[in-house]
Amino acid sequence: MPNHISLVDFTVKDPQTAREFYTGVFDLELKMEMPDYPLFSSAGGPDIGLIKDGADKGGPADGVNTIGSPTTVFTVDDIDATLAKVNSLGGKTVVTKTEIAPEIGHYAYFTDPDGNFIGITQKP
Repeated sequence: MPNHISLVDFTVKDPQTAREFYTGVFDLELKMEMPDYPLFSSAGGPDIGLIKDGADKGGPADGVNTIGSPTTVFTVDDIDATLAKVNSLGGKTVVTKTEIAPEIGHYAYFTDPDGNFIGITQKP
C-alpha cells in the first residue's frame, strides 16, 4: 500500500465537548473509543482523533500533541525504514517505534527539518 495520510489528531480540552462539535459540524462516525481519545471515520479522508490535552503526559509521545497544532499521521509500510529516511534527510526521530496494541500496530513521531511534528503508523 502506498504511503498516505491516515489520521489527523486534534488536541482538545474536553473530548466530549469536542466530539459534539466535530460530529455536529462534519457528521463524523465513531470508529473506536479509547480513554481520552475518541477516533472518528471521515468519508473518503483520514481518520480524525480527538486527544485530550495532557493525555500523553509521561508517555512516549509526551509533548507532541498540543492545542493549536494538529498532528498529521501517515501510514507507512515500514516505520524503521521511514525513520531512517527522515534522519538522513535532516529530520529527527522524537518517538521511536512503539506498539499501540498487537491488533492495531505501531506508531512513531518525528520532526521535519523545520520542527513540525509528524506521526507515522504501521499496521500489523
